[in-house]
Amino acid sequence: MRALWRGIRQRSAGPAGSAAIHHSTAFLSSKTQLHLALCILNVELQHDLSVQSSIFTHLWREAGVRVCADGAANRLHDSLADADRDRLLPDLIKGDLDSIRDDVAAFYRRLGVPLERDAETDRHDFDKCLRWLEKRQEKEQPATPFSVVALGVRVPAPLAVRAPPRAP
Repeated sequence: MRALWRGIRQRSAGPAGSAAIHHSTAFLSSKTQLHLALCILNVELQHDLSVQSSIFTHLWREAGVRVCADGAANRLHDSLADADRDRLLPDLIKGDLDSIRDDVAAFYRRLGVPLERDAETDRHDFDKCLRWLEKRQEKEQPATPFSVVALGVRVPAPLAVRAPPRAP
């Protein structure tokens, strides 16, 4: 998971030799050299991160890959105006696919969006998306670190306490 945590993280020396981690949010509103992956989660988004917002539009444009975690495809589909629905397509819908509605699944399949079922019950759909992104990254651009932007406020507990690996 090392590649998932590089990118926006910068280390600097802190007091008594400890390392401080600084995060930049500049990528939320301006062009970036980061390789972004946008992961949309199945949670209600705050107004400032809804699909109508300039932040969402900017992140969608900047992201090199866009993934919906299972039922997030419903939220994306339902939030978009008819004119935008056919052009703002995720690159993949991933998860156990127990939350995506049949009409939404059919819509995205008809437009060529792959739906990848992962029946593993010990992992959340967000974790399944992260693992898919990591495998894709290792295969396509192994030397290029990327950053994941997950839109949603609820992070499953096992992921919330996972510490980023130390940089080599």
